[in-house]
Amino acid sequence: MWYAVIAILVLILDQVTKVAVAAASGVTPGTLGNEKILVKKLIDGFLEIEYCENNNGMMGIFSFLNNGRLVFIVATVIILAGITVYLFLSKNRGKWLNTAIALIISGAIGNFIDRLFTDGGYVRDMIHVIIDFGNGEIFPYIFNVADISLVVGAIMLIIEILFINKDAVFMTKKRREKLERRQAEAAEKIAEAKKVVSENLDAEYVDAESDFETTGVGNANVNPKTDGTGTGNGN
Repeated sequence: MWYAVIAILVLILDQVTKVAVAAASGVTPGTLGNEKILVKKLIDGFLEIEYCENNNGMMGIFSFLNNGRLVFIVATVIILAGITVYLFLSKNRGKWLNTAIALIISGAIGNFIDRLFTDGGYVRDMIHVIIDFGNGEIFPYIFNVADISLVVGAIMLIIEILFINKDAVFMTKKRREKLERRQAEAAEKIAEAKKVVSENLDAEYVDAESDFETTGVGNANVNPKTDGTGTGNGN
């Protein structure tokens, strides 16, 4: 499935960038604390690779939590379990929703791996976007590929709920009419298919009876009133 490929590729990219930047920083894993190491300036004054070991959740915005490692591990397990149940129960998901789910899953797993296997449960962050209009940074957070995947997936999911889903909150009249027309067409095709199957079963039953009456040999047990399999008790 193509959305599974997306999830795998994002997860690989996340882990590769984390390993590469951590190695380039020259820092012994787990010893950085709250410090940051500038690895490379990509766009001066706007985009930097700045390595840090984050114990405070996505982009470090949950620094107020105690025992963050346990909190985030439990939260990730619950989220992934909920998504798994949804995937098993839901049907007719569109490409947009599947992509959103793939991004959320890959992002959650990417940071979950860090929480489980790094000493102290920190997450390796490295992308620093500098937005400063002269009054200090508006967005002073450092993040990683997994964070980007989570945020993009969440935004896509919100758009799905608000505008795309058949029960969307803000669905336009034109789109709702289009959706209803598609549903009516699908129902018509199903009814037509059932009619064809029924007619074929009736014809098979008539042919079988005719053969039996003329030759004494045939399948007189074919019954169009069966469950649709073409077999039944015609006696």
